Amino acid sequence: MTSSAKPNISNIKVTYLNGRGKGQMIRILLRYLNVEFKDIIVEQISDSLRATLPYGQLPILEATINDDQPFLLAQCNTICRYIAEKYDFAGKTDEQKALSDEVVNGIWDLIVMVVHTKDEEARLKLNQITLPKFLNSFESKLTKNNFVSGDDPTYADLLLFTAYDYIEFLGVEIDRSKYSKLEQLKSHFDSLPQIIDYKNKLPLTKF
Repeated sequence: MTSSAKPNISNIKVTYLNGRGKGQMIRILLRYLNVEFKDIIVEQISDSLRATLPYGQLPILEATINDDQPFLLAQCNTICRYIAEKYDFAGKTDEQKALSDEVVNGIWDLIVMVVHTKDEEARLKLNQITLPKFLNSFESKLTKNNFVSGDDPTYADLLLFTAYDYIEFLGVEIDRSKYSKLEQLKSHFDSLPQIIDYKNKLPLTKF
């Protein structure tokens, strides 16, 4: 997909840690939309940096609005939704936008559970119950339409594709034979030049 920026935003910067984590969702979204941005990577959140952050956390997005107004936005989901709205990638109707938001929230619920599930019993429940429940829900939405909210992709589809890979990166095995629609979604995005370029340049990181 090629998208041209709306004229009131420029000088986009994304700041995040040296890892995939939450920052990858913003980075891949901008790459997919072919939006130029400065990717600022920090090894840790220093006290001086933390003092400038709205919630003491990363990622953040900074930009210039109308050529002279500085703009700072925190919280990953909010940043992704802002970018999607700005570049007409959130959905065409209110209902499509709501369904896209639902899937994105579900993605993060699942990722948080994967990251924080450590002990063996909880991990077993995650693998046997929680993970299939979420993936089957995503699969069902893709079965009804070509994409999660309709016949055209939205930012939710791109983030779902990213999360589908990221969950395995975090060490959770997925039986991909059970999720044909998710596999089709993966094939769709994996075939795009800007996504191929993005993934080829991903550094080896711990998270």
